[in-house]
Amino acid sequence: MTNSEILVVELYDLFRQRSAEVSRYIDFIEIIANNRSVSLAGEIDGEIAPISGAELSRELTKTLRANTYLLLYNLVEATMTNAIDAIHKAVDGDNLGFDQLSGNLQNIALSHFKRAIKDSHSSALDGRTHPIEIAITRLGYDREKIFSGNVDCAEIKTTAKKYGFQTADPNLNGRQTLRQLRDVRDKRNALAHGRLSFEQCGQDTSPEYLSKVHYQTTVYLRSVLWSISSYLRKKKYAAPTALQA
Repeated sequence: MTNSEILVVELYDLFRQRSAEVSRYIDFIEIIANNRSVSLAGEIDGEIAPISGAELSRELTKTLRANTYLLLYNLVEATMTNAIDAIHKAVDGDNLGFDQLSGNLQNIALSHFKRAIKDSHSSALDGRTHPIEIAITRLGYDREKIFSGNVDCAEIKTTAKKYGFQTADPNLNGRQTLRQLRDVRDKRNALAHGRLSFEQCGQDTSPEYLSKVHYQTTVYLRSVLWSISSYLRKKKYAAPTALQA
């Protein structure tokens, strides 16, 4: 397998892990709702009995439902961060210099390089082990700064245009992914910054709705990953002349 193919396999693997994490949690809150559970139970003296102090109050179940927004947002941002990081790993793995990058990646590399010079001129240039044309493609890139807590369909589309890959219509076949991911992003940010309590957030949120959002989100993200996997396999991050070399 080529480096790009390995990166694609890893990308899908990480996506499946995060998606399964969300599925397990939604299954849990659905079980609570469907069985009208009022307490956690455990084995006491050989018998299954409610655990004292582990009552599932209405307020707690609201909080549990609200937590799903954090997991859903985590799935979206983690998937997109891993995808963009895979592109930069592919460039690194192919040891491409600045002139060997596509026009899109050249613009991105220059932006990162400018940030590296601005942040620390000396650390950006001192002690580098690569020629400047290679260093420009690497300096200033930080996977932790790809996104900043605002990933939704619009942000994904903007990123796709910047890197040069395609994204599908999030509302294809009657889905409402555009609105849903915006809602996930907004709820996550409201919870993270304290503008909304977890009980307030979970007040009118049903497990069925969360399950639907998760399903439609994974369908959309899979379409994005399909596009990025094609982008990686065809080395769209490289200039045509670099592929001919």
